[in-house]
Amino acid sequence: GDTNYTQAPTSDEGANINANWKSKDFGGADPFSEKQLDAISLVARKQDGGTLTGTWTIDGGNASGAYTVTLSTGSNVVRNNYRFPVGLRGTFFNIKFGNNAAAQPFEVIGFKMDYFEQPWRVLTP
Repeated sequence: GDTNYTQAPTSDEGANINANWKSKDFGGADPFSEKQLDAISLVARKQDGGTLTGTWTIDGGNASGAYTVTLSTGSNVVRNNYRFPVGLRGTFFNIKFGNNAAAQPFEVIGFKMDYFEQPWRVLTP
């Protein structure tokens, strides 16, 4: 195999270059109804010394928050569950996962957002 490669840079003039991945805005089974958001469940590959930040956004920024996941526990995978604040509702939501330092890999195997559909009602812009 070819061993002539250059490692990607991990800093830009001393500033960390962090990686992240963001989901699409998801409206659930019915994009016209609000959802009461319950939890985010995550399965990620174990990385010694690694940490990951999950940042969620509701309705384009009307509500948002973040939480940290330690990736150095578990056998081969890390399972993490995060509970949304009680009573949080929204129509569209997304999640962004990012490493907390340069040269710190992460691998998200899968995630799930639990929510409960609410009865339809007229929503004002």
